[in-house]
Amino acid sequence: MNDRFVIHVLNLNNLLLPAFRVSKYVKSYIRGKAFEDENVFLLIKKTCENINADIIIPVKEKTVRIVAERIDNCLEFTHVPPVPNPLTLELVRNKWLLYNWLYENKLIFEKPIRLSDFRKNGKVNQNLRYPILIKPFWGSGGRGITYIKDLNELINYQAGKFFKQEELLVQTFIPGFDIDVSALVENGEILAYNIPKDIAGKKKLAYSRSIEFLHNESLLNYAAKIFKKLEYTGIAHLDFRYDEDDKVYKLIDFNARFWSSLLGSMNAGINFPLLYCQKALKTGNIISEYRTKKYYVTNNLIKILMHGLSFKDTEVQYNLKDPLPLLINTFYWVIFYLKKLLFRR
Repeated sequence: MNDRFVIHVLNLNNLLLPAFRVSKYVKSYIRGKAFEDENVFLLIKKTCENINADIIIPVKEKTVRIVAERIDNCLEFTHVPPVPNPLTLELVRNKWLLYNWLYENKLIFEKPIRLSDFRKNGKVNQNLRYPILIKPFWGSGGRGITYIKDLNELINYQAGKFFKQEELLVQTFIPGFDIDVSALVENGEILAYNIPKDIAGKKKLAYSRSIEFLHNESLLNYAAKIFKKLEYTGIAHLDFRYDEDDKVYKLIDFNARFWSSLLGSMNAGINFPLLYCQKALKTGNIISEYRTKKYYVTNNLIKILMHGLSFKDTEVQYNLKDPLPLLINTFYWVIFYLKKLLFRR
């Protein structure tokens, strides 16, 4: 992080001691509790005015939406980086809306199906290719996604208490590998990007912790077409899956927020948060070149040593410069597993 920047964090989750609170890069940590959008905005405004903030950087998609819906008001007291049109943001955040938009624009060729539609008339969907995934309209990190191996399993599937049946998708599982596009976009034009590919062959339905940054003209053109049609503005991380049967890339998620491998992007040469600030302040040059290299989202020293990895290609190099957040996270991790050990049945 450049020493020219002073970071103040406003946490709306009201957490007492998140790890980033003890980071040497965080000047102050403000806890706030607000539920209604307008109250959240007023809290943001009050905080910005109290600390005389030059820039506001919304991190979660909910905050991105609140800022996007009130961008003119925000510009009265601070600078705002590129954020999406609120209607576009709603479209890309909701997988049901997103997949239907992709289908209607001939960017995918499999019509989306809701679980509730299947339950009403199973005959329509008897020709689904198995295995399939059931996934909620909302969410990230693989939360709520269930792998279903056959028709019988699908018929007997019961949604968890956190998900409504009418807000669950039934989607064919795509055999292949994960590959993503991270980008800063303005009015549908890509200003900077990189392409991380999963190299771990991960089994869990969540983000990869071992990636390789590549150049891929075909995938970049596909992502560019999506951004162009959406006239998208803002930061974005698009999750694709390469279908080894159909030999095509398929978009499976559109994240209008920063992503888990953000330090990997910086390690490869593109500092997206810095570019975000530069666009807000209308200063500096956009650096869009990146290196093709491997990166590992891990602090596990045993794993690093066992696999002969370089600290420079892992999170360790950043934690050595700012160790307290890792120590806090390690403490929480130890407490969590101790509880599981002591209170398991």
